[in-house]
Amino acid sequence: MNHCILVGRVLENPTLKETSNGNRLAQMLLAVARPYKNAQGEYDEDIFLINLWNGLADECLKNVVGDQLLALRCRLQANNYERDGETYYRVELVGEKIAVLTKND
Repeated sequence: MNHCILVGRVLENPTLKETSNGNRLAQMLLAVARPYKNAQGEYDEDIFLINLWNGLADECLKNVVGDQLLALRCRLQANNYERDGETYYRVELVGEKIAVLTKND
């Protein structure tokens, strides 16, 4: 099973790109606090780039703005590619479901 649940704050408004074959891709940065404090007594955050495709991209652009708190179900997607004879490995987070936990009015 390939599911991950993240709860975090959107750093800025999502952006939209369109692929050459007409698919819509919304991307957003999600800041997720770690569950423990660092040596200074503060919670560090991890910043994740989230990809949302087509219908979910449209929903995201209508309902999500920067500084909102979201719950997000996503999956990890591995993309491997070769450049100059070397293989590179990259993991993407692909959103599957979004729940807005705070609204900005």
